[in-house]
Amino acid sequence: MSLYHCQSWAQLCPIGVNPLETRDLCLCFMSGHEMDSHSKLVPNICLITAPKLAKGVKQKDQTIGSNFQVFCTVETGSLPVFYEWLRNGQTLKTSPEVNYKIENFEIKVVPKLGSIVSHKSLLIGSRFQVFCTVESGSAPVRFEWSRNGRTLNPSPESNYKIENFDMFSIFTIKAIDTRDAANYSCLATNAIGSDTQFVLLSIKVPKLGSIVSHKSLSIGSSFHVFCSIDSGSVPVFFEWTRNGQSLKTSPEVNYKIENFKMHSTFIIESIDRRDAGNYTCLVKNAFGTPKLLKLYNRSQTIGSIFHVSCSIEEGSLPVFFEWTRNGQSLKPSPGVNYKIDNFEMSSTFTIKSIERRDAGNYSCLVNNGFGSDGQSLSIGSHFQVFCTVEIGSLPVFFEWSRNGRTLKPSPGVDYKIDNFDKFSTFSISKIERRDAGNYSCFVSNAFGSDTQNVLLTIKGPKLAPVLRSKNQSQNSILQIFCTVESGSQPLTYEWHKNGQLLANSANNSSHYKIDNFHTFSTLTVQSVGRRDAGNYSCFVSNRFGTDSQIVLLTVEVPKLSAFMFERSITEKSYFQQMCAAEEGSMPFQFKWLFNGQSLPMAADSHRRIDMQNRSSTLAIDGVHKRDSGNYKCLVSNGFGTDSQSILLTVKVPKLKPHLPYNSQTEGSYYQQFCSVKKGSQPFFFEWSRNGQTLRSGPEVNYKIDNFDRFSTLTIASLVSSDAANYSCLVRNNLGSDSQYVVLTVEVYFVL
Repeated sequence: MSLYHCQSWAQLCPIGVNPLETRDLCLCFMSGHEMDSHSKLVPNICLITAPKLAKGVKQKDQTIGSNFQVFCTVETGSLPVFYEWLRNGQTLKTSPEVNYKIENFEIKVVPKLGSIVSHKSLLIGSRFQVFCTVESGSAPVRFEWSRNGRTLNPSPESNYKIENFDMFSIFTIKAIDTRDAANYSCLATNAIGSDTQFVLLSIKVPKLGSIVSHKSLSIGSSFHVFCSIDSGSVPVFFEWTRNGQSLKTSPEVNYKIENFKMHSTFIIESIDRRDAGNYTCLVKNAFGTPKLLKLYNRSQTIGSIFHVSCSIEEGSLPVFFEWTRNGQSLKPSPGVNYKIDNFEMSSTFTIKSIERRDAGNYSCLVNNGFGSDGQSLSIGSHFQVFCTVEIGSLPVFFEWSRNGRTLKPSPGVDYKIDNFDKFSTFSISKIERRDAGNYSCFVSNAFGSDTQNVLLTIKGPKLAPVLRSKNQSQNSILQIFCTVESGSQPLTYEWHKNGQLLANSANNSSHYKIDNFHTFSTLTVQSVGRRDAGNYSCFVSNRFGTDSQIVLLTVEVPKLSAFMFERSITEKSYFQQMCAAEEGSMPFQFKWLFNGQSLPMAADSHRRIDMQNRSSTLAIDGVHKRDSGNYKCLVSNGFGTDSQSILLTVKVPKLKPHLPYNSQTEGSYYQQFCSVKKGSQPFFFEWSRNGQTLRSGPEVNYKIDNFDRFSTLTIASLVSSDAANYSCLVRNNLGSDSQYVVLTVEVYFVL
């Protein structure tokens, strides 16, 4: 016995009776309606209460002695479910004395994990957290984490933490170090299968702060350049070059290089002509030199969806977005085929069905009303400012202030001031909230003074990157994680769908569930439906700012099981083709076409179309020649369409091949066979000689014998006049076929 598996069906319950006897013909009850069936069997005789059953064939015509099997399929409903079978209202129980068999099954689904960001690059000391979520699959599910292929088992000595829940698992390292760079994998397993997701953790390479790219100085003046790190894991190593040649400090050279923990300085006290050139500062650590992320070009087919998101990681609100194509500004209007949606922290550009004219270079521009005079840092990061004298007579004196108040180094403060002959540095190794403010460097000598200012603001929270879109099937589990990479507590989370606020309340708690934790928040939908498709946004805020992320959820378009490309059957036989949706979200609409023309849904005496929630069946009882042609099944839901086709041919007679020439001697016995290789009975045979029809009779020297599938032409004794072209034609009511043989008669003369 074989079971038909469909993703969204939870249980199968088949009843089988083999063979049928007259006592199995019955009066059946279906949903409270009595149906008299003296020679028919009604398969839908499952009695079940709370669950919802899939629709089945309403009745079956079978002969005595044939096999009878019915499937009772639960389409929706909470497990466990219990089955009971009845005949004429009487409960059926399996026992050795009865001629039927009842079997209850449970179909389990292999776990399917939701997609995760495949690569994370973090600083040493950062928090690393990965969520492994089961979108669909039968419980219980067991999770296993590994690093570079080796299974991880938490212990008091390990620096990581694994938390397993019913349908998701969390892997956390509170503060990463160099040994944690690796490939991490999550394996989810249940009783029948498994699924795996991977994420690569790398340690961030150093990133240099901006410096002036060009300096023009007079001979004899001082040349002083600072090379400082904005981000990256220590220790770092600096190297200076001039015109591509490495520079090394020695007593013979006129320059000086000083390397510190987070910066390096290059100094020429008195420049001359030979010092002109291109100076480069290279910084590296154990994880490489800086590398920019690359945006890859896209190649898409005509008619597909083009969707791009433009999201800011940092910056002061409000911000303004602008999209261009090949340098030309794009503006939404009723006449264009694209759509631009602007949000507080991001913008999306969508073309629902791309055309050839849409090929081009697309750019997203973002700006706000502020310039670049200032720094914005996260709490706990390193803050360092350089104050450099380009010209002026020595000695010079430096003074630092914050919000107008003079700063003096002392053991009780969290900052450090280092004064040199021509520059001064101000640094805070780990900034806190109280450090936000306007910092000023005041420099003076005996002839005057100068001042520079830098504004330090504390960054708001920053969310870890997530996948911008999710495509899930109906009834699967949706879980979106909103994880804070950096930012100060306390944090406040908000979830929105299509711009509308979602909250845990009596209105939506049965469908949407929001759980807020210390450094992340989750939005869960236990059973995804069509109405859940949309744009989900997570907003996180603290007293210093806000960050947001957007995930677009689409519900799967239908996908049909593959058909046989061609099927050939004999006339008057039974033809049936099932069209089943393997994937996609209900409800489905099915439509059948014959040679491009729609077939009516109403049953007639010849063709019948049956509809179920996830499938449709076309049946032809007693195939005719006119039924030959191309049959196509179309399925659609609110998100897309799919189709499958099959070519049906009705067999016409075909003769077995034979040699087209035959030579025999006069007086010999001759017999020619005309045999049907394939085709539908009855067959009609016709013989001819040189185009003239042959008919058996007493006056002719040949004999024709016709049988069910072959015919013979016999000449008992050949004469020279029998030499000719003989043809056999076979036909039925669907077509015909013919073959010929050239007969030569050899005559021997005796001299």
